[in-house]
Parts: sequence; structure tokens; C-alpha cells
Amino acid sequence: MPVRIDGTTGICEADHAQTRLKELMARRGREVYVLADSSKLGLRPFHAWARLALPWTLVTDDGADPAQVQKFRDAGVQVEVAAVSG
Repeated sequence: MPVRIDGTTGICEADHAQTRLKELMARRGREVYVLADSSKLGLRPFHAWARLALPWTLVTDDGADPAQVQKFRDAGVQVEVAAVSG
């Protein structure tokens, strides 16, 4: 199942074991970066969420809806948008 991500609730997964693992990894790191293509932003298909403490950085592609990117920024998430070459 593909991962989904939301600026206020974190990373969405199909089961709690995966969310717990992501929470533990995020707590151990000095900095947290989430790499997610634009198709994964703002979707909430599952019930299990890995909450990420601020600050964290989302890296996504330039296909992201600017309004969706702004929601992440409004939630306090640093966002880096990478240009897709091709």
C-alpha cells in the first residue's frame, strides 16, 4: 500500500505497526525528512497515523497543488519542492 501524508496528522499507513516504526525512527533522528511525490499529499485513506513532531521537512515534486503545499506550510512543516526534469 502506498504511503499518504498530511500536514497536520503525519504519515498514514494501513497498520499501526508501520506507523509506530516511523514514529520511533523520527524520534531518533536529529532531522526528519519525508520524501513523497505530489500524488501522496493530503490523502487520508487509512486509520493509522504516524505523528511527526515539528520541525520536519517534506520534499515533494513540482506537480504538487500549491494549495496543498500551503496547507503543509500552514501546519508548520518546512516544504522543499523539487523541479521534475524531463
